[in-house]
Amino acid sequence: MSKYLFLIQHEPDAYTGLSPGTMQDILRRYGTWVQRLKESGAYLASERLANDGRTLRKEQDRLRVSDGPYIESKELVAGFYLVEARDYEHAVELARDCPVLDRGIIEIRQLVAG
Repeated sequence: MSKYLFLIQHEPDAYTGLSPGTMQDILRRYGTWVQRLKESGAYLASERLANDGRTLRKEQDRLRVSDGPYIESKELVAGFYLVEARDYEHAVELARDCPVLDRGIIEIRQLVAG
């Protein structure tokens, strides 16, 4: 089994303006999805990330620090899930029912042991 990172991405305002009932439904769906990951033994960890951050780039021997983690993209990385899966196909199967897919995307990356 290998470890895979699910990078959860959506627009900063993807959940703005939703009714309390809709938000409760989304949270319930997340809970159900995470419970299935745990019951399958695939779940290792997850965390939500703050909407703000810093981006560092080196330009001609100078370090440039910019506010915000989403300079060139309209989506931001909102959080992650770390899971174990047999291969990419299995990881895709595990991510298939994640509620973020209604409003955003999931990037799946295999962790490289080293």
